[in-house]
Amino acid sequence: METRISDMMTDLKRMKNHIEDLEEENSQLRRQLSIMSGAGVQSNTNSPPAALQNLVRLYQEGFHVCNLHFGRLRSGDCLFCSAFLYKKQE
Repeated sequence: METRISDMMTDLKRMKNHIEDLEEENSQLRRQLSIMSGAGVQSNTNSPPAALQNLVRLYQEGFHVCNLHFGRLRSGDCLFCSAFLYKKQE
Protein backbone atom coordinates (compact mmCIF):
# COMPACT_ATOMS: atom_id res chain seq x y z
CA MET A 1 0.00 0.00 0.00
CA GLU A 2 2.84 2.39 0.84
CA THR A 3 4.54 1.72 -2.49
CA ARG A 4 1.29 2.44 -4.35
CA ILE A 5 0.91 5.73 -2.46
CA SER A 6 4.53 6.58 -3.19
CA ASP A 7 4.03 5.79 -6.89
CA MET A 8 0.88 7.91 -6.98
CA MET A 9 2.74 10.81 -5.33
CA THR A 10 5.50 10.51 -7.93
CA ASP A 11 2.91 10.51 -10.72
CA LEU A 12 1.17 13.49 -9.16
CA LYS A 13 4.44 15.48 -8.97
CA ARG A 14 5.22 14.61 -12.60
CA MET A 15 1.74 15.73 -13.70
CA LYS A 16 2.05 18.99 -11.74
CA ASN A 17 5.39 19.72 -13.43
CA HIS A 18 3.88 18.97 -16.81
CA ILE A 19 0.92 21.25 -16.10
CA GLU A 20 3.28 24.05 -15.06
CA ASP A 21 5.22 23.61 -18.31
CA LEU A 22 2.00 23.72 -20.32
CA GLU A 23 0.81 26.85 -18.51
CA GLU A 24 4.12 28.58 -19.20
CA GLU A 25 3.97 27.59 -22.86
CA ASN A 26 0.38 28.84 -23.03
CA SER A 27 1.43 32.18 -21.53
CA GLN A 28 4.26 32.52 -24.04
CA LEU A 29 1.96 31.73 -26.95
CA ARG A 30 -0.61 34.24 -25.73
CA ARG A 31 2.10 36.93 -25.50
CA GLN A 32 3.31 36.11 -29.02
CA LEU A 33 -0.24 36.20 -30.35
CA SER A 34 -0.83 39.53 -28.65
CA ILE A 35 2.32 40.95 -30.20
CA MET A 36 1.46 39.56 -33.64
CA SER A 37 -2.10 40.85 -33.59
CA GLY A 38 -0.88 44.25 -32.42
CA ALA A 39 1.66 44.39 -35.23
CA GLY A 40 -0.97 43.30 -37.76
CA VAL A 41 -3.04 46.46 -37.27
CA GLN A 42 -2.84 48.51 -40.44
CA SER A 43 -3.29 52.23 -40.74
CA ASN A 44 -5.09 52.03 -44.08
CA THR A 45 -8.63 50.89 -43.33
CA ASN A 46 -9.44 50.27 -47.01
CA SER A 47 -6.86 47.50 -47.44
CA PRO A 48 -7.79 43.94 -46.46
CA PRO A 49 -6.25 42.49 -43.29
CA ALA A 50 -2.89 40.76 -43.60
CA ALA A 51 -4.41 37.33 -42.92
CA LEU A 52 -6.83 37.72 -45.82
CA GLN A 53 -4.00 38.90 -48.07
CA ASN A 54 -2.05 35.76 -47.16
CA LEU A 55 -5.04 33.55 -48.01
CA VAL A 56 -5.49 35.30 -51.37
CA ARG A 57 -1.79 34.75 -52.09
CA LEU A 58 -2.07 31.05 -51.22
CA TYR A 59 -5.12 30.69 -53.46
CA GLN A 60 -3.30 32.39 -56.32
CA GLU A 61 -0.39 29.99 -55.81
CA GLY A 62 -2.77 27.07 -56.41
CA PHE A 63 -3.87 25.97 -52.95
CA HIS A 64 -7.34 25.64 -51.48
CA VAL A 65 -8.21 28.06 -48.66
CA CYS A 66 -11.75 26.81 -48.05
CA ASN A 67 -12.55 24.73 -45.00
CA LEU A 68 -13.38 21.68 -47.14
CA HIS A 69 -9.98 21.23 -48.79
CA PHE A 70 -7.67 23.66 -46.97
CA GLY A 71 -4.03 23.34 -48.01
CA ARG A 72 -4.60 20.88 -50.86
CA LEU A 73 -3.50 21.69 -54.38
CA ARG A 74 -6.21 23.04 -56.67
CA SER A 75 -6.67 21.78 -60.22
CA GLY A 76 -8.97 24.67 -61.13
CA ASP A 77 -11.12 27.34 -59.54
CA CYS A 78 -13.00 26.44 -56.36
CA LEU A 79 -16.37 28.01 -55.71
CA PHE A 80 -16.00 27.60 -51.95
CA CYS A 81 -12.61 29.33 -51.90
CA SER A 82 -13.85 32.11 -54.15
CA ALA A 83 -16.94 32.66 -52.04
CA PHE A 84 -14.83 32.84 -48.91
CA LEU A 85 -12.15 35.15 -50.31
CA TYR A 86 -14.30 37.53 -52.27
CA LYS A 87 -17.36 37.84 -50.07
CA LYS A 88 -18.37 41.39 -49.25
CA GLN A 89 -16.34 42.52 -46.24
CA GLU A 90 -18.50 44.12 -43.54
